[in-house]
Amino acid sequence: MLAHRQANVIPRLSGRDNYKEWSHKVELHMRIQEMWPAVISPPVPIKTEIEQEDYIFVASRKRIYIQCPDSLNRKVKLFLFRFIEPMIIMPGYAELSVPCLWHQLKRHYGHLDESKRKLNAKLQKKSKKIKLAKEQENSIRINP
Repeated sequence: MLAHRQANVIPRLSGRDNYKEWSHKVELHMRIQEMWPAVISPPVPIKTEIEQEDYIFVASRKRIYIQCPDSLNRKVKLFLFRFIEPMIIMPGYAELSVPCLWHQLKRHYGHLDESKRKLNAKLQKKSKKIKLAKEQENSIRINP
């Protein structure tokens, strides 16, 4: 019983160290509370709209988005700010739309550092070169 309660607790986002756990728990909670459409809606309203109950379905060339009402956007933004450490909140975060805020947090805390990305890219290039060299070596041995 206690383990279930601890799994349900959403930690505060404090940086890169706990972003993955934080984002998974926040997303799960938002899906359960039916707040997730605010995150996946377009950051700027699109002009073609079809109104139906609480949501507005917005069509673009490749997708149909759900444009959420302002009340849901405010609710989701307040929910997100409750679980972010105040010291990491940037000055412009309050003015961002919910999708932009989510992607900004992911960009800052969810991705690898630039140096790690470059290192991974170099390692992948080296492994490809080694594989190509082995394949060429094997083809030379087979066809002398």
